[in-house]
Amino acid sequence: MNCLIIFAKNPDTVPVKTRLAKSIGKEKAKAHYQEWLHDLITHNQHQSYDLVVYTLGGTSYFKQYDVRTRGQTGKDLGKSMQDALAHELKKYKKAILIGSDLPGLGPEVITHAFKQLDNADIVLGPAKDGGYYLVGMGKIHNIFGLEQWSHDRVLEQTLSLAKKKNLSYKLLAARRDIDTVEDLPTEVYGVVAKVYDLIDWYWESTRYRHIRPKVWAQAKGKVLDAGVGTGRNIPHYQGDVYAIDNSGSMLKRAKQRAKKHKKKIHFSNQDVTNLGFPDNYFDTVVATFVLCVLSAEQERKAIAEFKRVLKKNGRLLILHYQYSQNPLRRAIQQVFAPLIRLVFHARLNNPTMDHLKRCFRVDNREALHSDTLFLVSAIKS
Repeated sequence: MNCLIIFAKNPDTVPVKTRLAKSIGKEKAKAHYQEWLHDLITHNQHQSYDLVVYTLGGTSYFKQYDVRTRGQTGKDLGKSMQDALAHELKKYKKAILIGSDLPGLGPEVITHAFKQLDNADIVLGPAKDGGYYLVGMGKIHNIFGLEQWSHDRVLEQTLSLAKKKNLSYKLLAARRDIDTVEDLPTEVYGVVAKVYDLIDWYWESTRYRHIRPKVWAQAKGKVLDAGVGTGRNIPHYQGDVYAIDNSGSMLKRAKQRAKKHKKKIHFSNQDVTNLGFPDNYFDTVVATFVLCVLSAEQERKAIAEFKRVLKKNGRLLILHYQYSQNPLRRAIQQVFAPLIRLVFHARLNNPTMDHLKRCFRVDNREALHSDTLFLVSAIKS
């Protein structure tokens, strides 16, 4: 049996996310932290591994969860992590430790990390700020003797220690943990989420409801709905589907729709430009009206992430809008573009096909409404 350790602070007794709080206030930072903590605990309970939360500031807050708790020890973060891993490795074959500020870090990533330890002494999940969000091992190795923590060379120095001790290691996909307001997922739909379906009703009832079944008929195997929104795709789900969105407000609506349709779905709050899934994990990725709400640079990053998480020969299916080649139709689109951008955050001038062709083999591009709406199918080769 293996064990997952979550390092967490008691948000009722200890200040949390202090750097973030400087920008958005203590109460909002605390609310974010509680949401991420809830997501981590509930997503990782009742899995093929045991779960324990190592707390700072007491265990009272965690009584609402059916989870084992233990207090953190050690004079600094490194010693605390070493003590926790050493304690759990007395009972378990492998142990992995994570922090509590990574929404969307679920069992698919943790299980993948445990598998990496079959062929390595340690596994690390690099954070994009130069640290790491995950560390695991099968027996205790002292790689925590850094003089300082919370700087941009923590991962580099940790790997240097591992190399000096002749330890083999595996690195997971790099992820961005959340320390400052710049790290927060952009909540562009917070205001309109409650009325989004009403605003979109005409297009959904006259156009999209005929298109969505066509898209999802091609989705096979383990599927990622990359941008679930309010869950309009959910009635068409079949099999094993993971649904993500970077808007907590939209996800809340999607979960309500899933309950109505009695669908069991793996939901998580994630950014399509920084997915938390392992490499080669999905058979199909579906992105309906997602790329057109991103900037060109965000779109490029998202497509690269879709490629990373797809298996070889996996399929990417996208629905996207673009400007018409017809001068009159294009002029009409341009007149309404500011309103569309305001309400739906959509833009029609991204170089979507150029980005796709750099990463995928496009095997079909079907016009669904004049020359403005397309269903594109692309294969990872």
